Amino acid sequence: MILLLSVAGMLGISGLAMNYIMNKANSGDSLSSRKLTQAVLLLSVVDPEWYINVPSSPKQRIEEFLNILEEYKLKPLYSIGGKGFAGNIQDYRNSFGSYLIDSFSEDQYANNSFIILHETINTIFLKFG
Repeated sequence: MILLLSVAGMLGISGLAMNYIMNKANSGDSLSSRKLTQAVLLLSVVDPEWYINVPSSPKQRIEEFLNILEEYKLKPLYSIGGKGFAGNIQDYRNSFGSYLIDSFSEDQYANNSFIILHETINTIFLKFG
């Protein structure tokens, strides 16, 4: 019950503060302003279309995690000990798009075998289960 009230409170506060923070963040074009905007959009789950509005950088990390879950769903034994240091995932959700120099290497796209992930927790989850 306390957890539910805490989550509801956080959602309410984030919904009320989102407009204020977004206005402040959009007033400048610095890296910290862009990262603040990304964080607010990522946490604003009260918006029905929040996932569509999430910027590409955080969305990429979420998609990596969802593809890892799909990999473990297809091969459940890997969820216990991971896939090791050479472990990889495929783009099951077709969410990584075409070749983008900032996301993955051209070889990873060509082979649909993604080894180097963007988020440390995703890498640990993939490599070690």
